[in-house]
Amino acid sequence: MSAALLEGAKGRVELHCLHLRTGCPAPDNVLSLAERQRAAAFRSSEAARLFVAGRVLCRNILAEVIGCAPEALAIALSPEGRPYLPGHPGIDFNLSHTTGTVALAVCLNGRVGIDIERAEGHGEAAMRDLMPLILSEEEEADLRQLPPGEQPTAFLARWVAKEAVLKCSGRGLLDDPRRVTIESGGSISNSCNRPNEAGGGCRFHAGRDYGHLWAVATENPVERPLWHHHHAGDRLRRERR
Repeated sequence: MSAALLEGAKGRVELHCLHLRTGCPAPDNVLSLAERQRAAAFRSSEAARLFVAGRVLCRNILAEVIGCAPEALAIALSPEGRPYLPGHPGIDFNLSHTTGTVALAVCLNGRVGIDIERAEGHGEAAMRDLMPLILSEEEEADLRQLPPGEQPTAFLARWVAKEAVLKCSGRGLLDDPRRVTIESGGSISNSCNRPNEAGGGCRFHAGRDYGHLWAVATENPVERPLWHHHHAGDRLRRERR
């Protein structure tokens, strides 16, 4: 990727979504040996398929950013298990997946975190069980003011936003999500003294697209991101802007 294109990308985040076909395995021809071994170790075939699809999407898109072949891309893991690109500290990326879908965020302006979930299929019973583990007392009280039929989707939207913020911090759910408060106006606060912990200082964008709720959090301000949708069997390429 040219220096001019890199400079133009610094104020934005690229979001890529790969939609998989039911029962169709993701091709693994660009994966490293270690990645193939990791995929083979999954007990669930669906979990393995999502892992492979995420790495295939990641390798194809990031290879274009850097200017190398997808199979030549080096991807390492931090002690917390977060993938990163050795030798490219100016490029951050993050992956998320839900049933049949993998999402990738790429940022050249600091850290980024992304989460995506199917908007349907999350009922009131699941919300009741998870709410005390995810929401702060203030958030729970705020949610209870909504009509009962709106509460599950509103809960899921906050959960997705929290995951994106915590992944942006670099630790994900190793941090307690209740320490991050997503306020009704969309701002973020935390109970930490240090701004880089538990999402302090992050900005986030969120929305609903293709039947999914999503959120992306960034360390620094960026333009509202746009999605690039890919489907199984497509040639995975970035759109020039």
